[in-house]
Amino acid sequence: MERIYLKGFFSKWGFDDGDVEFLEKYTYDNDKYNSIVSPRVLFDLIVQRNLLPAITNKIKFVHIGSCHNEHRIQEIDGLTVEWYNTDWDYDIKPEFIDISEEIIKKYCEEVFKEGKNE
Repeated sequence: MERIYLKGFFSKWGFDDGDVEFLEKYTYDNDKYNSIVSPRVLFDLIVQRNLLPAITNKIKFVHIGSCHNEHRIQEIDGLTVEWYNTDWDYDIKPEFIDISEEIIKKYCEEVFKEGKNE
């Protein structure tokens, strides 16, 4: 089980500065594929399918090309998010989402089968 805190959407440096290192342990299966899944590609699926649909606030989400955190909330409940300010106090609901290992592995399988690993 992986617990993902949604406050990562509020910062340029959120979600391990975009590296989503906590997913690396799921992204390599040499015996089955002789390849690796990009943690960023895997995280994109998690964001789209699990995190964003769970948020109950009114948000404006953006996916930006960046070597930092690519998944950011631009507005929450009418407030503009300051991505470079680490002292923010935005109230996001829920605070976190737990994602099962089974779901993460299922998404890895999908990335491999469909060749989405870019």
